[in-house]
Amino acid sequence: NNMNSLLSTGKLLEAVAVFTSGICAGSNVYVTALESPGRQSKSASYQLQNWHVTFPRAAAFLKPFGMVVNLIIGSCIYQTKKSSWWVSFGLFAFMGPFTVVFIGPTNDKLMSLKEGDDGDEKKAAPLVAGWEKLHAVRTYVSVVGFMAAIASMVMDI
Repeated sequence: NNMNSLLSTGKLLEAVAVFTSGICAGSNVYVTALESPGRQSKSASYQLQNWHVTFPRAAAFLKPFGMVVNLIIGSCIYQTKKSSWWVSFGLFAFMGPFTVVFIGPTNDKLMSLKEGDDGDEKKAAPLVAGWEKLHAVRTYVSVVGFMAAIASMVMDI
């Protein structure tokens, strides 16, 4: 009876891990495939305005959500004892330091630019383009992490 309870808790955690990692990967795919190309097709002024509106909202959700995803995946490692969960865990854990070291400086520069200042607006487009390339790395990593989570859930390794 106790063993059945542990198995069902493990399966539930695995389902939640796959679901939440899928949300994370899906939101990254949306930004890379749809939002970024749409933003790039607009003026530098629009790109900066859009950044100032979109970025704080997305960061407020995705930063803590990403941490929760990794806590859930870590719980899968502990609960199921499947070593395959370490792949997904490592990929999602990679995104925090990657963001701080490589994307954070660009975020800070973009947030410091002033809308309506011609000089600042001219700086925005290349910064946004650079950010989008770096974000694409997060997208690929999160999609592979999501696929690893699916594989971990269905395999017994």
